[in-house]
Amino acid sequence: MPSTKGDESEDFLEVIVFEYGTNSFRRDLAYPFLEDAVGSLVQEGPASTYEYPIKFAKDVETRPTAMLGVNEAIIGISLFYRTPIGQWAFGRFCDEVWDEKIRPAMRKLFLRRKEEGTGEGALTLSFGAWFNTDRVFIQVIATLNKGEDAKGIDDLVPEAFRSALTWIEQHGVQAPVLVYRIIDGNLSSYPTLAEIVPRV
Repeated sequence: MPSTKGDESEDFLEVIVFEYGTNSFRRDLAYPFLEDAVGSLVQEGPASTYEYPIKFAKDVETRPTAMLGVNEAIIGISLFYRTPIGQWAFGRFCDEVWDEKIRPAMRKLFLRRKEEGTGEGALTLSFGAWFNTDRVFIQVIATLNKGEDAKGIDDLVPEAFRSALTWIEQHGVQAPVLVYRIIDGNLSSYPTLAEIVPRV
């Protein structure tokens, strides 16, 4: 499992990435996207000694292709922070990580997907952030159906994270996992509460 570079940020613990799809999808789309999005946060080598405080559903890699469909593909990024949840933390995530790293990489991914003719298959994108002080993981899952335009997804993901912050400020941390979904270009109004990070 990749681990973070120690000099990246004292507030940052680790990043987990995963992907599922055909070999050509991984080679032409997933790997370039992940390198562009979080390559500067990841180094080769053994995992860090950080122990994950939440449970993840069984790795998507183990699922039979038939469960997903031959043309379906998945990419996920999860970031782990020491910092408590709040405006400052969300500002850093949305501005420094999302706007500077992930958003440009996502736009390149969508452009490659269209140019290389891989847009006919379904694509699921999962983005998550764990805030260690408050013991809460926020996950945003965006689903693009066959042939669906990806326009607007890169704006809806940070909107979902800000919505999660507002929800927590109003209700407190009621579960270790809050899940928002983007389906047909629409962001869910409220989070789904969960005890483990669900499969995408």
